[in-house]
Amino acid sequence: MLTSKFEDLLTFLKNKRILITTHEPIDVDGLASGFALKYFLENSSHDVRLYFPEFTRISKIFLERMARKFPDHDFSFEKTCNLEKIDIVLIVDTSNLGLIKSINLSDTKHIFIDHHPLNIEKNTNNLKSLNIVLEDYTSAVEIISEFFFTYNIDIPLPLKWLMMSGIMTDSGFFKYANNKTMIKVASILSDDLKIQDAYLLLKTEEEYSEKMARIKGLQRLKLIQEKNVLIGLSSVSNFESMLANTLIAIGFDISIVISKKKKDPIMTVRARKEITTKIGLHLGKLMQEIASNLETSAGGHEGAASMTGIKDIDMAQNTLLKRIKQIINDQL
Repeated sequence: MLTSKFEDLLTFLKNKRILITTHEPIDVDGLASGFALKYFLENSSHDVRLYFPEFTRISKIFLERMARKFPDHDFSFEKTCNLEKIDIVLIVDTSNLGLIKSINLSDTKHIFIDHHPLNIEKNTNNLKSLNIVLEDYTSAVEIISEFFFTYNIDIPLPLKWLMMSGIMTDSGFFKYANNKTMIKVASILSDDLKIQDAYLLLKTEEEYSEKMARIKGLQRLKLIQEKNVLIGLSSVSNFESMLANTLIAIGFDISIVISKKKKDPIMTVRARKEITTKIGLHLGKLMQEIASNLETSAGGHEGAASMTGIKDIDMAQNTLLKRIKQIINDQL
């Protein structure tokens, strides 16, 4: 079935001007997926451009390190794009156009290659029959790697490093990995690439601003106990994902963190694997459900999700908390 989907996509892409992009800011999985898909399509003689306007701090540092480690590899990409010169856009690692803020793709034909739940209700120019969305994969780059394995194309060492790093970061360094993840890891590893080496390339020192955000977030922390489930609520100006992860690390079952940024308020939520399994909670799908009623954008995984462009962030938080409590009380 996957081979058939690939064949349909590649047949459609023939003689078309292709743009590859992902969500903003770009994380390591989005970065790795973009570069890997670009290499595959160029190897198949397609006309393709890669558009990367903004990176997370970690992915920016990671890409700089990769460029130093492999100076002969092509890590080029475009920081601007002209959609008038593009026939089709391939969007990796998201199906949420609201997470692509620098260009308006609503009037451009596009295809999603993603591992998150599909979010296309309002995307009239999405070519739905060509989407490749596989929720049982823990990272988008695992899906991209299937193109290489299906068509027996050798993966150059720099791309193996990118793929391994994308898998590691999006699986929470294998915390959320499944059997399929580990099989893919084993197929990518080689004598020239060890997991420990990839981990060191991803490791960064925490900046002063991140430390302050963590401390202030903990100072604002509110504890809610619903039956035996511990929910942590907090707010911070930046680094909301980091704080949400911190709350889980210190013992909360579910964390909800809001960032009241003037231009783009964000709500980030995390949950322990044990609790999502126990009560049947899928944060990505729940956030999409709430976002559809609030006319905003959301997406994510079972245990990690976010909502952006929120008009009334307090209402969004209260709605999410109410739904989570409802699910807890229905299941426990």
